[in-house]
Amino acid sequence: MNEESLFRFLSSDPMDVDQTKSELLSLLSNLGFSEYEAKAYLSLIMKTRASAEEVAEMAEIPRTSSYKVLKSLISKGYATSKEGRPTLYFPVHPRDIRDKFIADFSRSFEKLEMVYGLITERGTPQIVYTMTGKAKIIAKISDMLDSAEESFFIASPLIEEIYRCCYSNFSKAVKRGVNVVVVTVPGPEIQYASEIVRKKGIMATDVLVDCKAAMLASNDLGICGYTDNEFIVGHMQSFLLISLLNEG
Repeated sequence: MNEESLFRFLSSDPMDVDQTKSELLSLLSNLGFSEYEAKAYLSLIMKTRASAEEVAEMAEIPRTSSYKVLKSLISKGYATSKEGRPTLYFPVHPRDIRDKFIADFSRSFEKLEMVYGLITERGTPQIVYTMTGKAKIIAKISDMLDSAEESFFIASPLIEEIYRCCYSNFSKAVKRGVNVVVVTVPGPEIQYASEIVRKKGIMATDVLVDCKAAMLASNDLGICGYTDNEFIVGHMQSFLLISLLNEG
């Protein structure tokens, strides 16, 4: 089942949704939802509105985790809330999420096409390197932070995890005068950064260092492309700064 099937199922009869629950949870996971986020979102879809306690019960997640999970869904643009006694939570329509994913995927593929075009034009072999595994990718981000002399730019939906693993690297970079710009979803607290930009719906992790190195990673940090070719990095920097900082 592909992404279009997901949104078709989410908009269909509740009985059909119930019959394909495990498949839908798997698809949401592939789209970057955590296990609890996927369960909570499906629960909201099936009830159309619910309190945190109701979501916890229906999604079969710990009640103490439901508030954090719902806050995460809101920060990512997958849910909304209305204050009251109790506070009620509403799912963002699957169609709107689909449109956001399509737009974000299109931007990501534009970046890839740009890199591919530059490689083809220059005819330079092996100037973009592929890396797999979250631990290795976070370690590479740590190395990029340590190598930064003037500027370090990162946009990521997983900045909280990256920051936790690279806390000392962020601290040292800021203290030695590096201009550290962080673009992230609302919520995570970042102590060491020169500038923090809050945006909803960030789909990938992008890193730029001193106009000398760049990384583009998947939303789960499972795979990334890395280059230290300054010609490509310069084009990527222009593209990213326009699309991320001037967007919306």
